[in-house]
Formats: sequence, structure tokens, C-alpha cells
Amino acid sequence: MHSHVATQGPPAKLLTAQQPSMSDITRRMAPVRTMMVRSQCFHPANTPSRRWHGGTGRPRRSPRRLPPSCRSSLEPEAGAGMPFPDLVLADVEPELALDQPAAGGSAGWPSTVADTPPLETPAGVDGTEAPRTPPPRFQLPPRLLEVLAFAGPGLGMVLADPLMSLIDTACVGHVSSAQLAAMGPNAAIFNAVFSIFSFLGVATTNAVAADSILDPALSEREREAARARVERLVGTTMALAVAFGFLALGALWTQGQPILARMGADAEVLPHALAYLRLRALAAPAVMLGNVAMGVCLGQQDTMTPFLVFMGAGLLNLGGDILLIFGFGMGVAGAAAATAASQVLSTAIFMLYLWHRGQTDSRRLKIRWTGWPEAAALRQFQKVAVTMITRTAFGMAAYFSMAVSATGLGVTGLAAHQVSMQIFWFLSYVPETLSLAAQSMIARDRRIPRAGQAWSRLLLGCGAALGVTLALALVAVFKRGLALFTTDLAVIAQVGAIWPMAAAALALCSCMMIMDGISVGSNVLDHLPISNVVGLAVTLGVLRTLPGTLTSVWWSLLAFYATRSLGHAIYYTWRHPRTAFGEQALC
Repeated sequence: MHSHVATQGPPAKLLTAQQPSMSDITRRMAPVRTMMVRSQCFHPANTPSRRWHGGTGRPRRSPRRLPPSCRSSLEPEAGAGMPFPDLVLADVEPELALDQPAAGGSAGWPSTVADTPPLETPAGVDGTEAPRTPPPRFQLPPRLLEVLAFAGPGLGMVLADPLMSLIDTACVGHVSSAQLAAMGPNAAIFNAVFSIFSFLGVATTNAVAADSILDPALSEREREAARARVERLVGTTMALAVAFGFLALGALWTQGQPILARMGADAEVLPHALAYLRLRALAAPAVMLGNVAMGVCLGQQDTMTPFLVFMGAGLLNLGGDILLIFGFGMGVAGAAAATAASQVLSTAIFMLYLWHRGQTDSRRLKIRWTGWPEAAALRQFQKVAVTMITRTAFGMAAYFSMAVSATGLGVTGLAAHQVSMQIFWFLSYVPETLSLAAQSMIARDRRIPRAGQAWSRLLLGCGAALGVTLALALVAVFKRGLALFTTDLAVIAQVGAIWPMAAAALALCSCMMIMDGISVGSNVLDHLPISNVVGLAVTLGVLRTLPGTLTSVWWSLLAFYATRSLGHAIYYTWRHPRTAFGEQALC
């Protein structure tokens, strides 16, 4: 073999005169070892790449322990250069020669580790276990998180209408007891009318959720077919809502005075009650159309949009009450005008927003006119409509009987019943958001038995806990907060005496409403009218048996909710395998 230098300079010997020791060799090999270990540690085969975000350097979860070969120290001793700087290449072919040494180092090699390109090293590469993020001690189940995400905005949505009535009651109560008493029968009338036609929103929610266009398992062709069916159904429902709204408006305007007289409104109360009824009835078509729009959103598990719309309506109602009742001195008529105006304006904004969203977002339904309803389309509403109308009719008959009994108690007794009933109704709407969650989520997962079981048991447990909480809140208001609604000490005394019956009825009402939602969502509706018939009979029996006092009225309300809850319990115990609590799918 011939010895010569690779590029320039005189020939050199293979090694310099001074031979390095073994410790020097080990120390000077450290940079090479560093690069070798790094290349092994960060090779794709050894890197838990699925646990690291690309380019961010942040772990999704703690990386697994590195191989044993990577657990030694990667950094050389301070000041260590490249191996054998005093060795020169000799007897090497020219084409294998390295480049000339750069300043501060040997040829083609960095002089120290500091000269190498920086590499990001995850925690734990120095041989120790990477720090693991400790799991949270308390974590909510995913289904409960979904319920809370639905129920949060849904709570404001369902409380919007009772909030308007509560605001009206609070404002009118500071004017006169006669005008406050005039709102009692009106509250029962409007609750009955809007509840009877609530099947429009319920049927819309059920149909949109059960035939969801957001189902990822659908092909594009199936998605478009589902979209056409649902949009045709929504168009039919809106046409029915407008028609029924004008029908209710005409009936209330022409038959309002005889209805109020039959409910026991005397000569002092009747003029105020009739003025409130006729003004608020003007918003009936808008209220029913808004109910359908809410059903469209709930069917797609969207509660934020209705929440914003109805909260805006509540603020408008509050401002209108302050202006018309106290500013212009219109009294109960001003309260009705403010409520009707806020409902019409909020529904107009709601419909305009849904139309615009349907035009710009392919994941949402298009709000459009699909023609007059056909017989085939109306048959889709038949079962839900008959069940909901009969259920509501018997329920409202029970409420009507209570209102009639309270009307015979005089102005003070009727005013006390109005205040207590408005507080009760307002709190009783809180469980409605869980009922709506049951209608939407169980209808969406109706063909998956285990999902239906999980939703039903979770929502029923939430309803029971919520019922106890609301009962305690009602007791607190009855004991400490009645001054917000009236300044009449006699009215306050009568309301404060009925808190045990009101609290028990509210707790039962919460569980009953969740069971109603489970029944509607799972399309198990046969037992609802029967339980309401029995509940009405029990209510009338209590009213006739007990003496005519406000306490008797509230005992009858407690008996009504207890009977309806018992009806649910008997039915679901008897038909368990074919319900949302059983093992079989409900199609």
C-alpha cells in the first residue's frame, strides 16, 4: 500500500508519535456516540409518533419509555472534541479523502457537540422516565357531558316563556291585587292553548332527530334523500303552525269573555283579564311558528340558537314591561302588549336566521315553502298529535279545575294562587330541558338498545336529583322571596302556608317530565293519555272531598303529579323489554 496525503501537504505517517490512551479514546468518541444514540432514539421505529403532535413538540399523552440503548448520557464531557485530532489520514485513496478541516475542528466533523444542529429531545431521553400527567381525580362521563352541553343553553330556552309570565306577574303585582288576580285565569288559558299545540314542536324534534342528515353512516345519496324528507316535513309543520295560530287567535278573541266568566272572573277582575287575553293572543301564530323552529334546532342537538333567541325575547319583554306598566301606566294591558311584541319580534328573527343558515351551511336544513300539507304528510303527525293533545287536554283540565277552585277563594286567595302558581310553573320548566334532551337523544339512538338504556337511566337519575334541588329552591322563595312579587301581607301569608305540598309536587313533577321525554323519544306513547285521565279523576276527587281552601287546591296538584308518576312506573315495569329500559331496539 502506498502512503500519501489525501489532498495537499507532505506525506504523513499512519499515526503520530504519541499514541492515545484508552481513556482518551473513550472520551474522544463521545460526540460520535451522541449522534449515533440520537439517530437511534429518534428513528421512526423507536419514536412513539402517534403520541406526539407533528411539529409542536407536545405529547398527547406521556411517551412510552425509551429503549435501554437510549438511556445513557448523551452529552460528552465538557471540552471534548472529535476523536483522535492528532491522527492524520495516510495511505488513503484521493477520492475517499475528507474535506479540509474547518476552523476549530477536524476535517468534515464538528469540533464539539455545540457545533451540531440542535435537536429537540423529549423529556425522559436522558435515561429517566418522562413525567406523566396524572389523570384527573374526578371526570364526568361522556354522556353526562353531552347532556350538560345540551341542557345548558336548553335551560334558558325553556325558561324564556315562563320567565315572561313571571316578569309580568312581578311588575303587575306592584300595581294592584285586582290586576294581579286577572292574570291567574289567563296564565291557565295560554298554557292550555300553547300546550295543546306543542305536538308540532315535539313531532318536529322527533322526526329531525330520527332521520338525521348528520349521521356519518349515510352515503351522499341517502343524505340527500333524508334531507328532502325532513325539509318537506318541516315545511308542512310550519304551515300547520301558522294555521293553528290564527285559529287560536280567532277563538280567544271571540270566546275570551265567556271563557273568563266560566273560570270565575268577577266584575272587578274581568275587564283587566279580557284586556290581557286579547292583546297577548295576537302573538299566537308567532309563538306556534317559533315552537316549530325550536323543534328543528333540537332535532339537530342545537340548543344555543333557541337560547339566544328566547333570551333576547325575555330582555325585550322586561324592557317593555318597565316602559308600558310604569312609564305609561298601562297596567296589565301593558304587560300583555310587551309580551306579545317580544314574541313576534323574536320569532321573526329566529326564522330569518334559520333561513340564512340553511342557505349557507350544507349541514343544516333549508327552511322553505314545500306546498300545502298533503294527507300522507299529515298522517305522520297523527300518533304524536293524538297522544300529545289528549295528554295536554286532560292535564290542562286538571289545571283548569284548580284555577276555578282558586277563583272562588276571593281576590286575596286568587292572587295568592297566582303568585304561587307562577313560581311553581317557572321552576317546573327547568326539568323540561332534560325532557327535551331525552326526546332528541333517545330518538337519535332509538335503534341502539344499549344507548337507549344508558340515556334513560342517566336522565332519570338527573331528573330525580334536579327535582330535590328545585324543591329546596321553592321552599326558599316561599319563605324569603315573596316580597319580590307582592306587597300584600295577606297574600304572602297564604302563599307561605302551602310550601310542603308545593315542594313535594315539584319533586314529583321533575321525575314525571323526564319520563314523558323518554316516552316521546322512544315512541312509546300509548300509556300517556290513560295516566292523564286517571290523574284528572284523582284531582277532581281531591277538590270535591277537601274543603275549599288554597291548601286543598295544592293537595290536588300533588295528587295529580303522583298519579301520573305512578302511571309511568306501572307501565315501564309491565312493558320493560319493549321500552327504552329494555334490551330490544325501538324502531
